[in-house]
Amino acid sequence: MDIAHIKNEVSNYIDAHFNVKEHHFFEAIKKALHQGKLDSNFIRKAVINCFESNDKQGIILGSLLLQLDPEDVHSLLAEKLI
Repeated sequence: MDIAHIKNEVSNYIDAHFNVKEHHFFEAIKKALHQGKLDSNFIRKAVINCFESNDKQGIILGSLLLQLDPEDVHSLLAEKLI
């Protein structure tokens, strides 16, 4: 997959599956983004937590985010959170 396709998939997946106020994975990502702590290691740890809690949606989103460059992750999530 190319980067544009992955960014589009992430955007569509967020729109389709995540209520920003109710999903633990998305809340953790949003909080880390606002605190300036969002990086690949944070996303990896969040995905591991999703495996432990059997959160399939978080695993899918986290896996997609890990395929993007950090700058792309930040810009995409900032766009979705505004």
